[in-house]
Amino acid sequence: VVSALLSRVYFYQHNWDAVESEATTVINSNNYSIVQNLNNVFKSNSNETIWQISLVENGATPASVIGAEFIPAGTTPTFVFRDTLIRSFQANDKRKTDWTKSLMSAGTTYYYPTKYKVRAATGTASGDEYPVMIRLAEVYLNRAEARANTNNLPGAIQDINVVRQRAGVLLLPLTATKDDILKALEHERWAELFTEFSDRWFNLKRLNKVKQMLQITKPTWQGDEKQLWYPVPTQGNQHLNFCPYC
Repeated sequence: VVSALLSRVYFYQHNWDAVESEATTVINSNNYSIVQNLNNVFKSNSNETIWQISLVENGATPASVIGAEFIPAGTTPTFVFRDTLIRSFQANDKRKTDWTKSLMSAGTTYYYPTKYKVRAATGTASGDEYPVMIRLAEVYLNRAEARANTNNLPGAIQDINVVRQRAGVLLLPLTATKDDILKALEHERWAELFTEFSDRWFNLKRLNKVKQMLQITKPTWQGDEKQLWYPVPTQGNQHLNFCPYC
């Protein structure tokens, strides 16, 4: 867990040698593996999970708190994606079919995330889903970017293709350039880690692309610099999975 978190910290510091070292420690431990069935990635027994938060309390069934945040209780949407994400998925991407659903409301189609399948605890129904804090796919993407930035292009391609293969999308060719790889990684983090504790927002900040995205998704932005800081919700119960621009 410590090495996985360090790979994330060093990633945002652009300390690429340290990212690769810590990520390799996790990957080579053989304690974790990429779960091929996307519908099982966020189960409590998922072998891809490096750190998860158990919600068992006094023997009670854990509530699927993240499912409750995202999955609508009825026909009215609660949390929905911006069109930019839905349009960004490549053809045949299993992450769109397995990790999102849609509903129609007032003549408009809305998409919402379904990485977690259970909205609320009922008996033992949600006892197999815990909030996942960090998982192996992110570690592979961390190392891929570290390798690309240290010009180990074959290694970077190998790592990103571990994630792409599971998603069912075209693999990155061995002829890919460094620019190709970095561009693919920017998309891959978005498609793979959406709604996972604001990874998208942090990457937009890291890549200095917040203003560019705000101009697309929020036309009334008009250069309001305070919106470049991490948003703090006004209500305390909204903090858990606040995920701007996911």
